[in-house]
Amino acid sequence: MKKFLIKILAFSLFSLVLFGVFLWVWGFVVPQGLRPNLVYPRGGVGHQFTRLVEAKKFGTAEVLVLGSSHAYRGFDPRIFAEHSLTLFNLGSSSQTPFQSLHLIQQYLGRFQPRLVVLEVYPGIFASDGVESALDLLANEQLESSLLLHSLRLGSLKVVLSSFFAMQEQVLNRRRPFLEDREKFGDRYITGGYVERIEDSYQSQGWTVQPLQVLPLQWDSFLEILSILEEYNLPFVMVRAPVSNSWLAKQTGWEQLEEQLRTLGPYYSWQETISWEDSLYFYDEHHLNQRGVEVFNKLLLEALIEDYPELF
Repeated sequence: MKKFLIKILAFSLFSLVLFGVFLWVWGFVVPQGLRPNLVYPRGGVGHQFTRLVEAKKFGTAEVLVLGSSHAYRGFDPRIFAEHSLTLFNLGSSSQTPFQSLHLIQQYLGRFQPRLVVLEVYPGIFASDGVESALDLLANEQLESSLLLHSLRLGSLKVVLSSFFAMQEQVLNRRRPFLEDREKFGDRYITGGYVERIEDSYQSQGWTVQPLQVLPLQWDSFLEILSILEEYNLPFVMVRAPVSNSWLAKQTGWEQLEEQLRTLGPYYSWQETISWEDSLYFYDEHHLNQRGVEVFNKLLLEALIEDYPELF
């Protein structure tokens, strides 16, 4: 019996090593399109790598922004600087409240903001959070808190990508690199913002599904608010405008907005002006620079009225 257990243990260890070698070769050699369950977007779309490197040496920021691509493409630090406000944008592609919670826990003390802006595009409450988790695993410092937080999603993609990221770190292949400031039609701006260079409108033909809020995302959002309350930090929830053609396709947004309004200050200027597709957007639901400037002006006007102590 003892020999049998030793053989089982030896086989298990051998299999684990073999799996590790196979996984690394698979991730290193095989193109991304042929390995859908192993995703490692280091330095990918959204300038997440540059943003997180900058976040660690930026210093304090009076305004801290969290949220999805509507956040990092929607809140321009240069516009806030005109009002003597320092802003850092911690948004990232498809960031859900589950990832925002981790970022709040890791960076709130570092930035010591006077106001937290939570971008609340409805779709983030219906997302499983996998895409954003993979983005963080590839570009953030790989620590146990991030690994354990990400693995809670129970996704095979996240599990495999976590193992691959750990292997890359052990092999010292996660060294810092210089990410191009301009790529994929985007320009990275100090403070975490990404400006769209190519701002002509182009429909992407996105697939639209009825909004179904996931308990994981809703509970994570409530936990974020609980942390902000604990630190006595004011916050605002902001929904960036989307094109009228995109809004017309959505269902379930009104119910979510009603719930959010019960939690605290909620801003949306969707009905304030006519958000023409080709004038203010570069696709159905992302603002171009012209749209960002109008949107930020509206937000600053509201903040000056509601939070004069910031100015």
